[in-house]
Amino acid sequence: MIKIRGPHGGRGRGGGRGRQFRGGRPRIQPHIDREWSSTSGEIVLKLTNVELEALRLVDKLGLTQEQAAARMHISRGSLWRILQEARTNVISALTAGKSHIHVQIRDGS
Repeated sequence: MIKIRGPHGGRGRGGGRGRQFRGGRPRIQPHIDREWSSTSGEIVLKLTNVELEALRLVDKLGLTQEQAAARMHISRGSLWRILQEARTNVISALTAGKSHIHVQIRDGS
């Protein structure tokens, strides 16, 4: 009996080929013995009121994303996107190597 395979190689609809790395697995290079020398200057961390509230509810008060989204009257997906943007901005400011971080809260989203 001949088995005819579909275009996905018998893995079902949208099965794909799995994770494949060209040239082998990616090399992970940890930042060991990295010197964090602070350069003079100041970096401005700009957050909106919405981003600050999302960070406060989830990261400071320890609410789940569902609970925080309900308090802010937005969907959980919107809260997730807001948190990602805010956390990206905070990490960028913390790793910029400046001696001072000035936090600027702006209205709107």
